[in-house]
Amino acid sequence: MALAFREKFPTPHDITTASLSALRETRVQYFPSETNLLRLQQLARETIGITNVDRLRGMKVEQELLIKELRLVQEHLERLDTEIADIVKT
Repeated sequence: MALAFREKFPTPHDITTASLSALRETRVQYFPSETNLLRLQQLARETIGITNVDRLRGMKVEQELLIKELRLVQEHLERLDTEIADIVKT
């Protein structure tokens, strides 16, 4: 769930400027709660964060690539689990 928020709102500024309905669309069922979404926005407003435009751009690219890499590794692990299970069965 946290990855979904990081993908859609990679910076505190993105969370701060997002509408509550956009944050609601990202959550899983009713988690986080409405209260916690508002708290998340409040915390995002209070953070110092990265203000340098070039560093911010680099951070966004790096974060996006790391999330994609994580998803690929997870996909590979699922495939390996399936293959190993098939081998053990036969």
